Amino acid sequence: MALLICDVDNFKLINDTYGHVTGDTVLAELADILKVNIRRSDTAYRYGGEEFAIIMPNTNFNEAKVAAMRIKNAVEKHYFKTNVTVTVSVGVAVTHYRVSAIDIIIIADKALYIAKKQKNIVVCLEM
Repeated sequence: MALLICDVDNFKLINDTYGHVTGDTVLAELADILKVNIRRSDTAYRYGGEEFAIIMPNTNFNEAKVAAMRIKNAVEKHYFKTNVTVTVSVGVAVTHYRVSAIDIIIIADKALYIAKKQKNIVVCLEM
């Protein structure tokens, strides 16, 4: 199983510069991007202000990394209606055994924190 957490880079700056309506539009378009870039067996949820979590059952490390890169690249290439440039950082946790939801979230958050330090990258950690 893999858990991806996507965070919009510099989202506060988007809200502060263009307003909350623009920020909300960016989030709605990002949700649409996620929908078309995940499998039917995956589920995506809004997780916090500008973060989205994607649960990917039966997914190994390489598959999770490919999916995260596909999402990151799709966001970069997308023309947002608001004419705002948007990038995401993605933290990925992958496990091959049964773990608690809290444990996999902690690892995905750790990966995301590493990714956010550099901005617009994918960091994968395996449990």
